[in-house]
Amino acid sequence: MNEDFRLLNSDSLSPSHPFWQFTTDTEIEFCLASKDPDGIATTGIVRTYTDSTAFVEMDSPKYTVTGGSDSWDPTQYLNLWVCHLNDGLGLLGYAAFPADLATDPDLDGVVISYTAFGYIGTATAPNDLGRTGTHEVGHWLNLRHIWGDDTCGDDFVADTEIAEAANYGCPTFPHNANSTCGSGVDGEMYMNYMDYVDDACMNMFTYDQGIRMQSALYGDRAGLLTSLGCSAPTGLLNEGSLENGFKIYPNPSNGSFTVDTHMLKYDDISISVYDLLGSKIQKFENIKSFPFKMDLNDLSNGIYYFKINSGNKTITQKVIIAK
Repeated sequence: MNEDFRLLNSDSLSPSHPFWQFTTDTEIEFCLASKDPDGIATTGIVRTYTDSTAFVEMDSPKYTVTGGSDSWDPTQYLNLWVCHLNDGLGLLGYAAFPADLATDPDLDGVVISYTAFGYIGTATAPNDLGRTGTHEVGHWLNLRHIWGDDTCGDDFVADTEIAEAANYGCPTFPHNANSTCGSGVDGEMYMNYMDYVDDACMNMFTYDQGIRMQSALYGDRAGLLTSLGCSAPTGLLNEGSLENGFKIYPNPSNGSFTVDTHMLKYDDISISVYDLLGSKIQKFENIKSFPFKMDLNDLSNGIYYFKINSGNKTITQKVIIAK
């Protein structure tokens, strides 16, 4: 999602494409929470065992009592549930709009089918490049489908070409040019993230879509601007005093980090490195002396988490690799 929202996706339009002038970096980024609503360290991922083989009722994934998982404070977090949606619904995902937050806070967030989430594991073509998440979070930030959910409808965005209806598959450019709805010679903007085409054929937000999403962040979703969900945890697993006991620098780094501590007693120190998906990438064990240098130059740019264990105490710190 960060690549798509920041116009860093490798499949973005060529500058020679007629719609290139409308593409935008929305300047919106996401991170997995580093602490939960109680201030406890977290990877931002909650794995829930359920005996529900598929969720038939639309919002049942959002409640523990119906086999799902209760949401975190929706004014401070984007709640995103990944699950097995009822096949009969024919849905890849769905989202709540900002205007619904005040009246239905428990329902706020995004739900995505496990077959359309991300680009690894159970993600299934043609919905296996993570664009369902991009699309649904676009709704969560107040974007409408480009056809306005009506024949020749209005999506309330000025710089998206008017569309007759939803597009599917991978249309050929120009698609539906000079339509009765009023599209121009370049046709409809089917490659927009807010259409229904295959993941491999959507690759852009427009400038005005970015403005609309920014407005949501300064409006109904303003709580996110002061959220501490991505800050250093304060109620760190079993130990508060350990939080300031370790220092990691430089951060951001090109991949070379130094971990130092002023604590005089070390007790079975180990450091585990996790990616944004919560997968453990590397572990350094039985660290006996500090400063301790870590070489992670083989990792790609992005956000990672160091989980530092000392005896039965644990802290988690977010780090950034930027080469």
